[in-house]
Amino acid sequence: MVGNDLMSFVSTWPLSSWKETLALLCKFAQKEEWHILCDTLASRLLNVGDTLAATLCYICAGNIDKAVEIWSRTLKSEDGGKTYVDLLQDLMEKTITLALATGQKRFSASLSKLIENYAELLASQGLLKTAMEYLKLLGSDEHSHELAILRDRIACSTEGHFKHISLYFLFRYSVFHWFEVFHLFFWSNFFLWCDHTLLN
Repeated sequence: MVGNDLMSFVSTWPLSSWKETLALLCKFAQKEEWHILCDTLASRLLNVGDTLAATLCYICAGNIDKAVEIWSRTLKSEDGGKTYVDLLQDLMEKTITLALATGQKRFSASLSKLIENYAELLASQGLLKTAMEYLKLLGSDEHSHELAILRDRIACSTEGHFKHISLYFLFRYSVFHWFEVFHLFFWSNFFLWCDHTLLN
C-alpha cells in the first residue's frame, strides 16, 4: 500500500471490489482508523443502493445506528408473511446483540425511539419486567417527556401488579386461617356436647 494512504484507497477503489477492499483494511488498517475507514466504505456502498454490503461494513465499523437505520426500513411493510411485531422483535434482537458486542451505551434519537416503542409494546402484552430492562439500556441520561411517562407507567404497573398478588395471597391466607379456626371451634364444641350428653 503506497504511502499507506488507506482513506484515498477506500474513497476511490471500485465498489465492485468492496470485499477485497474490506479484506485489505483488515490487514493494513490501524485500530484508530479502522472505524472511519469502514464507515466511509459503507457510505459509498449505501449511496449506490447496495444496502446489504453497506450494512455489513457499518457493522464492521461498529456503527449500530446506521445498521439499524437500514434494517428499520423493513418495518414499514410486512416481509415474508411476518407482521410488524415479528419484524420489530427480529430487529431488536439484532440491535441488542450488536450493542452488547460493541459495548455501545449511547444511542441516537431514532434508535432510542425504536427501543422505547418496543418497550411499550412489551408492556402492553404484560411483559413489564422485560420492558423495563429494555428501557434501562437507554441509560439515565435520556430525559424525553414520553420516555419518562413510559417508565413511570411501567413502574406503577409493576408495583400494582405485585401489590395485587400480595393482597390476593393475603386474602386467601385470611380465609383459610378463619376456616381453620371455625373448624377447630366447631369440633371442640361438638366433642364437649357429646361428652356432656353421654355423662348425663
